[in-house]
Amino acid sequence: MKKCKRLAAAAVILAMVFALSACGKSNSIVGKWEATEDGITAAYEFKSDGSGSLSVSGVSVDITWKTEGDQLTVSMELLGSEDSQAYTYSLKGNELTLSADGESLTLKRK
Repeated sequence: MKKCKRLAAAAVILAMVFALSACGKSNSIVGKWEATEDGITAAYEFKSDGSGSLSVSGVSVDITWKTEGDQLTVSMELLGSEDSQAYTYSLKGNELTLSADGESLTLKRK
């Protein structure tokens, strides 16, 4: 159960990274990003049209994303229901950091 919660949190954070590139940041997060935490790899692809994907341990989910200021909102459909998460993000070189609820995840550009 704990592993599932970590995977879900990593997925949401990664999804927010992609969402940030859609608004106000000149699509700077557009592209592919990856992070590994506790042996679990999460990969995100943010597309310039606000769509993208999130893959955790080989399971992929389509996402939509948008940014406003330093806020990234990532939305996805999970088990038949729409879920959205808002993150604060920062981009430094090839590293994207997503923060929410006192937790942070740093992704590297691929």
